[in-house]
Amino acid sequence: EHKNFFVYLFTLNQDAKAKTIDFDYTKAYFTMFFQSNKPLVEEFLKYLEVEKKEYKLLKDEWSSFYDFIERKKRL
Repeated sequence: EHKNFFVYLFTLNQDAKAKTIDFDYTKAYFTMFFQSNKPLVEEFLKYLEVEKKEYKLLKDEWSSFYDFIERKKRL
């Protein structure tokens, strides 16, 4: 399943001490994984980059964004 792989990418690249993933990984993987929702992804990444100063996502945030995109596809 795609979600299992997506969550594995977080685990593979996370900062073990902080249990977060660096913004550069988030940007790269979200851009690659969610190409069909490019405008939404770009807006979210811009928000994280500018407003949140390259915010590092937690695993539940990472996974929730995947769920959000999948639900949006079904609408």
